[in-house]
Amino acid sequence: MIWSEILIILVSALGAAYIFIALESKHQDVKFTCLFVLISIIFFQINKLLDYSSSWIVSEVLLLSIFSMVLVILLITNRKLKPEFARYPYILTYFPIVIPILYPLITGNESIIELVLQLIQIAAILSLIFILLSHFEEKRELFLTTLAVILLTSSGILFWIEELNYIGFWLWQTLAAIGLGLLSFTLTKFYNSNSSINRYGHY
Repeated sequence: MIWSEILIILVSALGAAYIFIALESKHQDVKFTCLFVLISIIFFQINKLLDYSSSWIVSEVLLLSIFSMVLVILLITNRKLKPEFARYPYILTYFPIVIPILYPLITGNESIIELVLQLIQIAAILSLIFILLSHFEEKRELFLTTLAVILLTSSGILFWIEELNYIGFWLWQTLAAIGLGLLSFTLTKFYNSNSSINRYGHY
């Protein structure tokens, strides 16, 4: 394990602790979904160290679960930003959970799994940009969120473009860790302070 992987684990653990403590209880759906994502990231990093026959399957399921739950967070956020009369059914926010459930249908097909992960990441990044940057009410959080999106996007580009792999894993992992930490902070601030979300309550 290189230092950048340890950094991801530490930042994920600190982010989970911060969200657990700082995110208000009325947002429990987002709180526990965020905790699931961050804890899954920790398990994913640890699983890479273990040597057993099905470790690659566990890694793929964890990755699909992580990004699927990120989409759930975005759907919940988008729903809460709408007036009550315009909200779609709450159960639809958890529709992305279907993605890892369908994993047995694509297991062993690395190209399809990579395509699914890429599409999920693109959807998550675009949704994050649209939702957070258009609804933040404080300039400092807006700046930090913009920075987090740039770091996570850069990390994804370095990870998926093979021609850039010579740079080393440490760079994209470091960018991802910093972006993850910033996003944990700004998402918590966003939920605690945004008037549109807090106006309409939990569901």
